[in-house]
Amino acid sequence: MSDPVLLAHWKKVTDRWDDEAAHGSFLQYCQQTEQLAEAAALYASQRAEERRRASAEKKLDAVAFLATSSLLATKSHSRFILPRRLIWLAAVLLMTLAGYTLLYALR
Repeated sequence: MSDPVLLAHWKKVTDRWDDEAAHGSFLQYCQQTEQLAEAAALYASQRAEERRRASAEKKLDAVAFLATSSLLATKSHSRFILPRRLIWLAAVLLMTLAGYTLLYALR
């Protein structure tokens, strides 16, 4: 972690652990700069301290939620589209089969 801004935000978080605004600012910065993995690592390191464990677990859940929502927001919504030539070929093939079926049904 060589981002000095991230480290400055983290210092504010550790200095004012019970301040939700500091956590929010830190998480917002991490999300904007795509550094949620670093945020997770920093919060995970706080689980060793008994009085911060519960809060760190909640913040890890928040990081996971932010990471998941970021992934879903960037998910491609492409759908499979058949080329027009293939559609025309299938239509001609079906009409040919229908014609042969009618010819043999009328005999």
